Amino acid sequence: MSNSLKKRITRALLVGGVCFMIICNMYKLFNYREDWFSVSLMWAISWSIAYFVSRTIAEAATIVEAAKGKKMISIIILEAVILFFVALVVTFITGVIIGLSNWDYVVSNTCFPFALSLLVHNEWIRD
Repeated sequence: MSNSLKKRITRALLVGGVCFMIICNMYKLFNYREDWFSVSLMWAISWSIAYFVSRTIAEAATIVEAAKGKKMISIIILEAVILFFVALVVTFITGVIIGLSNWDYVVSNTCFPFALSLLVHNEWIRD
């Protein structure tokens, strides 16, 4: 395993852990819900995966070089395509394989934090 991959995985796990602790405290102190643990876990996992994906995209030289010459709208379209495929995979896993009756709740609580984290952590747009 390369050194940069280890660093990205470690940072993603650290970001997920910190996000989990912050969201747990927010739900317990300010907005108590019965499902605070599962919502916090879904948000933290989605946030850390999106952090890992955004750092991987930033380190991929071909995408960064291709993105530098393109307009902002094409970068937004690329990000929307990534989010669409994530939503499609999560919907398939929760709706078909697991067979959850509330798959729309799970998809919304995993894809929204993934999109938010991808927008916050994408350095490849700012370069």
